[in-house]
This record gives sequence, C-alpha cells and structure tokens, in this order.
Amino acid sequence: MSELPEKPGIIQEILSNRITKLVLWGTVFVLATGIFFAYEALTAKIAETQIKLAFSILQYVLGILLPLWGTWIGTILAYYYSKSNFEAANKSVQQMVDKLTTDKKLEQASAKSIMIDKKDLIHKVMPAGKDLSLFKLKADGLDFLEQKKIKRVIILDDSDRAKYVIHRDLITSFALGEVAKGKKIEDLTFKDMVDDGTPEIKNTIPNSVQYLGIDANLLDAKTLMDQNKTCLDIFITQTGKAEEPVLGWITNVTIMQNSIV
Repeated sequence: MSELPEKPGIIQEILSNRITKLVLWGTVFVLATGIFFAYEALTAKIAETQIKLAFSILQYVLGILLPLWGTWIGTILAYYYSKSNFEAANKSVQQMVDKLTTDKKLEQASAKSIMIDKKDLIHKVMPAGKDLSLFKLKADGLDFLEQKKIKRVIILDDSDRAKYVIHRDLITSFALGEVAKGKKIEDLTFKDMVDDGTPEIKNTIPNSVQYLGIDANLLDAKTLMDQNKTCLDIFITQTGKAEEPVLGWITNVTIMQNSIV
C-alpha cells in the first residue's frame, strides 16, 4: 500500500497560522484583563497605595509577557515563512546554475567532435533539379524509414549538399489526411506535401534544416534551433553555407544528450 505524499509546506503554513493567532489573541486577552482590573481599581474606593500596587503588578506582568510573545511571533514568522521563501529562491538559483553549467558544457563541445560524420549518414540522394514528385512518400519515405529503423529521411543532392530532412510524423500526418480524401498512399509524393500540405507542413519543410561551419560548437547549434522552432536538424559544412557539401549532421537529440550535466 503506497503512502500518501507529504505536503510539508501546507502543514507548516497551517501550524504557523494557528500559533500566530493563539499568541495574538492571548496578548489581546491579557491586555483586556489588565485594562479591566485597572479600571476597577480606579473606580473602586481603594486606597491610593493599592492602586499603585495594582498598576505595578500589571506593568510587571505585561513587561515580561509582551516581549516574550513578540519573540515567539518573530521566531514563528522567520522560521515558517522565510524558510519557504529561501527554498523558492534556492530553487531559482539552482535552475540558473544548471542552465549556466549546461550552456558551458555545450560551448566546450565542438560540432566536429560530436557530429555524425557524412560517411555514416543514412540518406537518400535526389539529384539537383529533379522533380520532387520522384520521391514517393510510401516507398522512399515510410518504407525506407521502416527498413533502416530510423525516424527521419535525409535528402542530399548528387553533390552531397543537404536539401531536406523529412520526419516520419510529418509524412504520416500528411498521408493520413490525403488517404482520407480517397487518394492512394502509394501515389503520394513529396511534391504533393510541398504543394498541398497544411500551413504547418508548408512552413516546416523549407525551414527544417539549418547550417553551421566546422568550427561551431553545440551551443551554437542549440541557439540556432532555439531561433528556428521548426528546425530539428543542423548540417555542418566547411563555412556554414547551404551550397557547400555536408561534412556532418547534428540533431536535436544530439544536443539533448550532450546537455546532461
């Protein structure tokens, strides 16, 4: 049988509220009692010496109790409320430290040492200038992904320049919609996606990849992805230009794995 999760913050708050109220109401009660006896002493036919004695006793009692209760209240507030504030502040500082540490680690990791080398890329070749309709979404996309046990298709041209990276989820999303309209999945092409895809698909395809030079680091890659929300793939070329041959590949997964401190 699992135990109920503890909620120390709620318990502390309830306890501090109750103790604070008890001390405050106790103070009010003592003050009211003192004022009552003082009033009785002043209005009753009592000797002056007895009145002075009553006031001395009252002053003595209040002089002892009020500082003591004030200390109690201050201690309660300092312990329960400042503790929660300290924990919140400590958490914020820890998050800041983690971010700085992560960024520092990424900055020290060179793209060249981390990237997946061009010779190890599982990709398809689409010669420059060829019609996108030659790429069949089922045969060249889904079937290829299943065969290679991967989740994204890298498309390079015949000069090893990166053109597109098409993720399986994107292909599946488009194909299901088109099949629902009565089209055959075997007939669907990459050109169909570019021409007839949803606004999200049309925005994702041309902005799915970015480029960095060989001297870049993983922090540069992360920053580039953060600035381009549809980009999950970065190709490394000699100087970071799209028209240069691909030297390597960095993905969002690569950055995530190397961000762990």
